[in-house]
Amino acid sequence: MEKKIIAKPLQSQKKTITSSLHNIHDVEKKKTKKKAGKIGTLGDIVFTVSSKTIRTFDGLKIESKTEYAKHTRHNKKPLLEFQYNDTDTASFTMYLSVLLGVNPRKMQKKIDKYRKEGKLLTLIIGGKRYGKKWVITDHSKEYEKIDNKGNLWIAKSSVSLQEYPER
Repeated sequence: MEKKIIAKPLQSQKKTITSSLHNIHDVEKKKTKKKAGKIGTLGDIVFTVSSKTIRTFDGLKIESKTEYAKHTRHNKKPLLEFQYNDTDTASFTMYLSVLLGVNPRKMQKKIDKYRKEGKLLTLIIGGKRYGKKWVITDHSKEYEKIDNKGNLWIAKSSVSLQEYPER
């Protein structure tokens, strides 16, 4: 009968291996922490999810339109003539809550300021840039929860954008 000899790692080897694994884990955690949570931006408004803040949007919709002139003909279908590509429009809804680390009143004020000033904004989602520049054309505010002292706790903002082409 043959005896199996199982080599046991030395205590110092165990510590080295364990330490190396922890270092690798820490490095990977830092890498993902930097990337994690940033969904995108609209100008300097950052859509993010972290342990402290949840500022996201829902229902992003981008519409593109082309205009054609219609030339009628006797007893035939009309002919279409390409005119131009219209500016794109976009819309989405943001849910803003003190409980999720966002001051709804402050965020809505910022969006309104950008709308009133006609501030040019870039829209980036998932690292991809949509269009070149956008302006806020419409901002609808819903105040969902207000406490007994008049503090706004939860709000919803519907934002409409229009592409701002270069001249």
